[in-house]
This record gives sequence, C-alpha cells and structure tokens, in this order.
Amino acid sequence: MHFYKSHKPTHLYHLNGHLASLNRLNQIDTVTITFNKWNNFIQRIIEYETSQSENLIGDNGLAIGVLQIHPIIIDEVNRISNKQFMYLYRWDKDKSIEIFNIYQDYYNPQHDLVLAGRLWNAGRKALNVNNDYLTDDYIKKLKL
Repeated sequence: MHFYKSHKPTHLYHLNGHLASLNRLNQIDTVTITFNKWNNFIQRIIEYETSQSENLIGDNGLAIGVLQIHPIIIDEVNRISNKQFMYLYRWDKDKSIEIFNIYQDYYNPQHDLVLAGRLWNAGRKALNVNNDYLTDDYIKKLKL
C-alpha cells in the first residue's frame, strides 16, 4: 500500500488510486497498528503456550494446540457465535486463532491486551477485577 501527498491544496491524499482525507489515512494507520499489535500479541501467547507447536497437549489432556484451548472455550465460542467448531479444530493453528478472536471479540471488544491475557488464562473469571491475582503470573510471563 502506497501513501503519498497529493499536489492538490485540498489536503487530500492518494490511497491506491483513490483520494482520501488525512483523517481517513490516520484511521487506516491506527487500524493497521492495532491489527499488528493484536496479531503480535496472539503470536506472543502462542510462543509462550507452545513455542509454535500445534501438537502439544496440556492440563491433563484438556488443553490442545498452539493456543492450548480447553473444550469449554469451544463450547463457549459455539454458543456466542452460533458456529459449530469441533474440538478437533484445536489442533489447527488458523482455526485456533479464529476461536481465540471470536472469544476475545465477545468478551474484550476493545482488545485490551492485559484483559485478553487474563481472559485466555482464567476464562470469564478474569472479567471480575477482584480475580486479577489469578492471572498476575501469566501476565508477567507475557510481559504485558
């Protein structure tokens, strides 16, 4: 994507052949930064949880895949999204990230990174600030 200043005095800018206001370009920059920050955060969780390995099983067989997804998360995501994810989708990295995003979009629509980490570690219990102590170690390990 190329951005360059228009020669027109109207403060409009070319964006892939289309004119866009500076305000719109700032919105695009903000969305891009936010998107990259969120994706980097997901990668940080994957690295911490499994070092990128899709084949790990944890928590006595309950947590599976790169994001160590428990069956209760699949059930919850199916409920809130009206989708039909199967437990075996936890083995698939792309499906796992999709499940993660649906869960976070529902409970953490602002994509607050600390809250996202707390939610992923403790589930909905993390929505109660009195339960922060449950996830403090996890948040420190993610360096949030």
